[in-house]
Amino acid sequence: PSPERALIGVTLNQPRPEAVRAVQPEDFYVPAHETIWAAIRALDEAGTAIDAVTVVDHLKTRGTLASVGGLPYIAELVTEGSNPAAERAAYIATHGQAPEFTIEVLFVQPQHTDD
Repeated sequence: PSPERALIGVTLNQPRPEAVRAVQPEDFYVPAHETIWAAIRALDEAGTAIDAVTVVDHLKTRGTLASVGGLPYIAELVTEGSNPAAERAAYIATHGQAPEFTIEVLFVQPQHTDD
């Protein structure tokens, strides 16, 4: 998915206040994404839970659900947002770089039993 779609999808699945507050609606290139993100921001500012249901309700109330692709498009975003690659793309979209990963090697010591 595109970084925009990934960020919205991940946010609909697992909202992160720092991402919601760091990204502005006008940061989006696709007008539908700008509208959806504005709804997400409005819900956050109102202290309302952010998920697909609340975003759809917000868009319906304002008469903009159809203009963003309707319920099918929101469902696509939710599905894409559950993909691990979307998590990475969303991170890059909000932080401007990929996360640093560390590799830890775990050594399992055999347990001895006194049989």
